[in-house]
Amino acid sequence: MRRILGIDPGTATVGFGVVEFHFPNSFTYVASGVISTPKTMTTGERLKMIREDILAIIDEYSPDETAVEALFFFKNAKTLVPVAQARGVILEALACRSHIPGEYTPMQVKLQISGYGKAEKADVQWSVAQLLGLNRIVKPDDASDALAIAVCHARMHIDAGLKHSGVLKAASLKSGVKSDVKSGVKSDAKSDAISGAKSDAKSGVKTDFKSGLKADEKAGAKSDADANVKNAIQPPPKHSLTRV
Repeated sequence: MRRILGIDPGTATVGFGVVEFHFPNSFTYVASGVISTPKTMTTGERLKMIREDILAIIDEYSPDETAVEALFFFKNAKTLVPVAQARGVILEALACRSHIPGEYTPMQVKLQISGYGKAEKADVQWSVAQLLGLNRIVKPDDASDALAIAVCHARMHIDAGLKHSGVLKAASLKSGVKSDVKSGVKSDAKSDAISGAKSDAKSGVKTDFKSGLKADEKAGAKSDADANVKNAIQPPPKHSLTRV
């Protein structure tokens, strides 16, 4: 099980969602909500609030993984700049807690959630609710988007990593089996060689001994037979948050 924090960045509103991923494709809803910054604040004050609240969320929910929506093409530069500023503060806060987040475009998120990269927002929200076993769409939209980002991260990053790990484990197991078989063959061959050496030595001793006795009886050279026997017997070697 891996706990994932998804974040949908913005200056006025930052969505966050926390889910638990159970391999291979099961999710549990944990929490969601938004960080809302007052319009009366300066840009610096808003960014400061976002940073502090992100740190508080991380400390409260202790996620194993984090994910943030990536910057994508904005037609309006006035919208791009505040989102970029908020993303910068969020990435810095995550780094302060030793998190390197996954970053995904809206099209990637939609594709992983609904199977279609240009799906309508309502379709994606319903898909998120169904994946998390909820009977209603999560509101506000920013919170639902953050949950979708968390699910996308699980499917694109964690799932792929676990599958890759499984492949490596299988390869390692296969290699171990081959090694054991090869080692067993070598061991058997070595054992057979030693056993054969013992048998040859024993047989040789018997043959030499009998031959020596015959030679002793015929030629009277008993001392030569004893010397042959002695030489033949050689032993083998040893081895601020609004929560939904």
